[in-house]
Formats: sequence, C-alpha cells, structure tokens
Amino acid sequence: MDPNAQPDPRRELCDRFRADLSKPLSERYYSEDDLIEIFDYAGDVNDDYLRAEALMLGARLYPDSSELTERRAIFYMFFDEQVFRKYLADHSETHTPMWEILRLNLLTPGTDETRSELETFLDNAGDLGDEEIIQFVQLASTLKLNEWLYQNVDRLRSHCSYLPTLLYELAVNAEMADDYEQAAQFLNELTEIEPYNSDYWTMLATDYLLLGRKADAATAVDYALAINPDYIDALKVRLGTIENSDMHGEFGELVDRILAADPTAESVAYMVVERSINIGETEYAHSVLKRVAGHIKDSYRLVEKALESKYPGTRFMLEDLYDSGQNDRDEWINLADAAWKQGDMPAASFIMQLYEDRSGESLGHDVLSFHILYRLHHYDLVTYMFGATDENSPVHLPENLYITHALYIMSELRLGNIDSAEELANDILKLFNSAPDFPGDEFHKFAMCTFLSDVIARIHDDKPTDWQTYDPLGLD
Repeated sequence: MDPNAQPDPRRELCDRFRADLSKPLSERYYSEDDLIEIFDYAGDVNDDYLRAEALMLGARLYPDSSELTERRAIFYMFFDEQVFRKYLADHSETHTPMWEILRLNLLTPGTDETRSELETFLDNAGDLGDEEIIQFVQLASTLKLNEWLYQNVDRLRSHCSYLPTLLYELAVNAEMADDYEQAAQFLNELTEIEPYNSDYWTMLATDYLLLGRKADAATAVDYALAINPDYIDALKVRLGTIENSDMHGEFGELVDRILAADPTAESVAYMVVERSINIGETEYAHSVLKRVAGHIKDSYRLVEKALESKYPGTRFMLEDLYDSGQNDRDEWINLADAAWKQGDMPAASFIMQLYEDRSGESLGHDVLSFHILYRLHHYDLVTYMFGATDENSPVHLPENLYITHALYIMSELRLGNIDSAEELANDILKLFNSAPDFPGDEFHKFAMCTFLSDVIARIHDDKPTDWQTYDPLGLD
C-alpha cells in the first residue's frame, strides 16, 4: 500500500492489537467490530497469526458473535479441508449468505452442476456485504469458474453494496489468473469511480506493462505519481516504462530513488543488475549489489548475478544466503556450477565448502570437485577420489565418463604415473570399439578417442612430452 497515503485506521488497529498480544487477557479489550476488522485486514496481508489471535480473543469476549463464527469458518477453509468440513457440519442449520458461499466451496470445480449451484445462489441472494463479495469472487476462482464470473459481473453488481470492492476483487482475481487484459478493464472502471487512489492507478499501470502496452502504462503511472510523487510501488512501475536504460540518466536516477527508499526491492535490484551486466556496466551492477546485499539476503538469483559479474562481496552474500534459510541442495549445486562456468575456481570451492560447513554434509558434486581439484593442481586428490568414489557416484556415470576419465588420465600423467595412464587409455579405447552405442554424443566420443590415441602415441614417441603444459582438451 501507499506509505504516504492518509493514515489507515485498519492498519493502526492491527498494529495496536499486535502490540497488546503480550499483555494479559484481562487488559485486552476490543469490540466485536474491531476484531472483525483485524481479522479481515490480517487476511488481506496474509497474516495467519494475527487472524488466529483475533479469533481466539473473539471466542472469549463474544462467543455468540455470528460474524466471528463465520470468520472462523473462513480461517478453517484455508487451514485444513477436513477441519473445515467438520466445522460446516456443526453449523448445518445456519443459513446466511456467507454460510451458503462457504458451503459452495465444497463443490467439484468446473462442472455444469457447480455452475448451476452458483446461478441458484445469485438468483436468491439479496444485498451482499464486502466480505461476502470477496468470498464469492474467491469462490469462483477456487471452482475454476472465472469465465462464468466475468460473464455475470452485471448480475453481481445488482447484489453489491459497494461497487469498488467488487471491481477490485475481480481485478485481483484476473491478475492471479494472468488475465491482465480483463484485469485492466476492471481497473479502468475502478479508477473512474475512485480517481484519486494511487494504488489503483499503479495496479492498472502494472497490468499494461505486463501486456506490453508501455505508453498506456506510462500514462497510468503518471496519474499515480501525480497523486503521490513518492509512492515507491508506482516508481517501480515507472522504471519499467523508461525506454532509455542509461544507468547514469533518468533510469539511474530513478533506481537511486527506489533503492534509497526501499533497499529490499529485490525485483528492481535484480533487473538493474542483469541489465547492467548485459550492457557492460559491471561497476554499476556492483554498486547496486553493494547497496542491497545487506538487506536482501535470501535471493539465489542475485547471488548468481554476483557470481557472474565477479562481485568482490560475493562470499558474504553466499554466507547470508545460507544463513537466511536458503539451503536447498540443488540450488547450491547450481551456484557451484555457475561459479565453475565463470572459471572462478576459488568461488566454486568456497560454495562447496560453505555448504558442507553449514549443513554438515557434502554437496556431493563429485564431477565439479574433480574440475576444481584439477585446476588447483591437486592431481593426487583427483586420482584418489576417482578410486574412492562409489560406483553410483556421478563420476562413474556414462555421461560423465569422458571428462572424469580425461581428468584422471591427465592427473596420472602429471604425477608421472605413465604406465597407469596408458593402461586406462587403452581400456577406454577398447570400450568404445566394443560398444559403438556407448552413451554420449559423437563429438565427445571423437574428441576423447583422438585425445586417448594422442596420449598413447606420445608415451611411445622418442621425443618426450611436457605433460605439465600438454592440454589438448582445455582442462586447464
């Protein structure tokens, strides 16, 4: 929401309620309407903790409140389906528009029978309040009836006590379904009804931007910024409408404003860093990473860009990434691969060691370990690992045979173990000759065969080869 808009009583109420949670129950008093407002607002910002606390206090202070009872059903619906079903069964005799909407959630999505049930509800419905409208629009989405919903907007209007609520929910529903054209239609009407709401103009600009309609997006976001020139969400959208991405012109000035106000703007930081790298502005990319690294600690993709651009503070970003809870093994393997592809052996080694130190287990990226050890000239460890790894290790998989065996043979040669290297080279050549359908593309097979034949020929050549500089496959 707009941080510079007029004070939001609902938000202030929720902030006060949250602050009071540490107080004894006897010192906490909120009216029934207050608790309903708190529950509804907490739902808007996805704060289940606050919703649960509001319901528990409501059950103590107002055990007979019908509206709070309905809110408990809403909470259970998103919490657990079986609990929700049991709660509905315990209130089977209660018939209000909200209870009917909640029961409709149990229908089978997308069927003609389900569509007919919603038709019947609308035929019999009277005026619907804001929360009932919100739940009905969400119901249509849950039941995969968005198209039906859009076709029946006029019918919904006749039951709606406050039209902006309906239009807003329809727009959000359409956006969640990636139907930005439909969302823009609802938002256009909404901005006509409430033209001084910068949120609505910003939402409309965002949808236009996603539709590739930059001129319309620029016009909409200009309205938002005319209402509030410092609205960060609108400034972020404005960034996407600028054609000239000169980091030292209007684009760069806007980036400075956004990151100064919101250094946690991950999507903006990533977009700017990526664009900077692509146009060769590496120093600018590093300046942005330096500004946000201490604030955005859980972004894999920003760390990938730091690795790609060889940002000096990448190690600190890697530590923050793991410590922030981002410890998915596959993602860390991808990071190690990214460092490897940049030719940054120290970074790849650091990633693997950091993961092992923090998690207590190896990243298990044996093939990359081979590369790193070889590049660091630890040839004895390469040969040791080759023999020590389990037969199910990626080192011994057919698709990796070419590179791991080449690394092993070259390590043996550089260690002076010529006989061992020749024996393995002959064994692999025999394998290829006896198994023409061996996995792997023909180019790799041809390159490997050429390499092996050359090694054997050089071993028997009267003119000695300097194995420390010999590198026909570019392994160094």
